[in-house]
Amino acid sequence: MQSPTAALDEIERDVRDRNSHRDLAAALTCDVSAVLATTPHYQNRNERLAIDFAVLKPAIGALRVMDPRVVVIEPARTNERHRHAHESLFYVIAGRGVLSVGDREVELAAGMIAMVPRWEMHHARNTSADANLVLLAITDFGLTSAVLGDYDRKTRLREAGEDSMAPATAEVAP
Repeated sequence: MQSPTAALDEIERDVRDRNSHRDLAAALTCDVSAVLATTPHYQNRNERLAIDFAVLKPAIGALRVMDPRVVVIEPARTNERHRHAHESLFYVIAGRGVLSVGDREVELAAGMIAMVPRWEMHHARNTSADANLVLLAITDFGLTSAVLGDYDRKTRLREAGEDSMAPATAEVAP
């Protein structure tokens, strides 16, 4: 872990670099369709558990604290049930589904925002039979991992994470 002084120096360099960038709009924005065409940062498919999703990382500047990701869950599928030390804020870009947080469920539809607290077991399920569920997930993973290190590998099913488990149900409503 780097010292607070080194971290501040790095942030100052980033600010100077961004301010000197010729195309500031390109450095500070991204097109969702371009993100959807990128290679997944993480993906998992497990037919037995009805898991089929991909996580894509938008390239937006040199973010240090916020960590935006686009999660694409295939029709009638889910992502793995997991938990992590960072908070998550989800914006539903497209589709419909259900977000399970602990023992509670929340219906999701395009245009909605949902939140998952730190360390809360959760997963999202696509309730459509023919359209992807597309979520923009914004987390404070950058800050949390700077403090805790690379804890994320212990929480994902595909990586044999000790904190992961199969979704409570693999059934999906049509």
